[in-house]
Amino acid sequence: MDKINLLFITYTHSNGGGAENVLTTLVNNLNPNKYNITIQEIDAYNVKKEPLKDYVTLRNRPLRYVGKKTDIFWRFNYSLLHNNPSILKTVFRWKNFDIVVSWNYQLPSFALLAFSDEYKVNLFHTDLYDLDLSRYPEMKKEYELQKRVFDAADRIVTISNYSMQSAKDLFPTVSGKLGFVHNGTNADVILGKASAEMEKAVSLNNNVVKFISIGRLDERKNFSLVLDALGLLNNKGLDFQYLILGQGNLEKALRQQAAALGIEDKVIFLGYIQNPYPYLKASDILCMSSTAEGWPTVVVESMVLGKPFVTTPVAGAGDELSNKETCGFVSDWNAEEYAQKLEKLIKDEELRKMMGDAGKKNISHYSINNSVAEFENQISDAEKLTIRKKSPFFAMLFYIFAYATGYVWVGKNAVGFIFHLRQLIKDFSVIKAGKCAYRFAGMLCSIIFVPLLFVPRMILAAGYCMTGGR
Repeated sequence: MDKINLLFITYTHSNGGGAENVLTTLVNNLNPNKYNITIQEIDAYNVKKEPLKDYVTLRNRPLRYVGKKTDIFWRFNYSLLHNNPSILKTVFRWKNFDIVVSWNYQLPSFALLAFSDEYKVNLFHTDLYDLDLSRYPEMKKEYELQKRVFDAADRIVTISNYSMQSAKDLFPTVSGKLGFVHNGTNADVILGKASAEMEKAVSLNNNVVKFISIGRLDERKNFSLVLDALGLLNNKGLDFQYLILGQGNLEKALRQQAAALGIEDKVIFLGYIQNPYPYLKASDILCMSSTAEGWPTVVVESMVLGKPFVTTPVAGAGDELSNKETCGFVSDWNAEEYAQKLEKLIKDEELRKMMGDAGKKNISHYSINNSVAEFENQISDAEKLTIRKKSPFFAMLFYIFAYATGYVWVGKNAVGFIFHLRQLIKDFSVIKAGKCAYRFAGMLCSIIFVPLLFVPRMILAAGYCMTGGR
């Protein structure tokens, strides 16, 4: 039995984020005897190299090398991605794949429009409400392009109830294509990495509650909310430590905010950490404050390690993972409310333990084995498309039609030549002579080149049929 050739197109696989981790976990647990797996990055950051199994191929040529000044073609590649991705398919040799999966919406998903015969899956990780034209009319172009992708896709897959509802609300015509693949968790890997030594030494105070946040220091992760909440707790005389793992453009501003709140001696900025799990294990409470998420991996990881959390009401965490606030608290984007949730956990050690134990139990429903089964269920219809793709009869008809109609080019130029020749005879001018010569040259080229193109294409079609459509 032939293996299924899988291509994953992702925004990046080298920036150490949650989406990269989830993709790595999935592909490393797919059956190598059933699939040939390839990953294509849009952007390469080269911050972290994900530990892929040797049967998974990561293409070493992205559309853009982020931060590399010699990368002069990325704007051109981005333009093609938005306007004519089929050219990118040729340039980057995205061929001989049976199933193409775009790993999120917008940029990675635009590449799906380059494919026709292949089975196309758009798997997105967050809600789509930033494409709501009633709120953001300036997103019209992005909305229309995403709609084209959804219309062209064979399956549209998401990872949480909230994300799926956003697709139903904004793109109601594609509801029949929707499905779930929850992010899979490999608890054994997380537990194993949590037992390793810390990469950077840090002085932890075991006499106080230790908070931790992990992620990029940018607007979306919204760590300033946690700092504001901790400032309120500090004003009440509550003691704590707060670890921040991550790097980003807001680090300076966050440091200044901590100083302004008078808690700079309680906040520890550790920068980017390859293995954050020992720090998470050593902490007591996870703080997750994002403005938007699809399925926050860091919350899942905290549950595996038995840590309660306080999260904002983002997709995944605010409903499924919190499990009606038995595993962690859900707060609005309000510093006072967020501080109240943190204060409850600071003062009640037994509550922290109960939530941690509940989290361990709840997260078992989202195992990697369940995720793989859900993924395979979503691509199960691909076999029907593969049969259609391998039909020699239809392949031969396609090539005959496409290149035999090239003679229309001959006829068009011939008609144009006769018309301009009559005009030239009736009233001679240099311009009319030029037009007549142009049409004659076009007719001559078409007579010569149409057969030359037709013959090799027919040979390719014959080879296509002999190999069963590969």
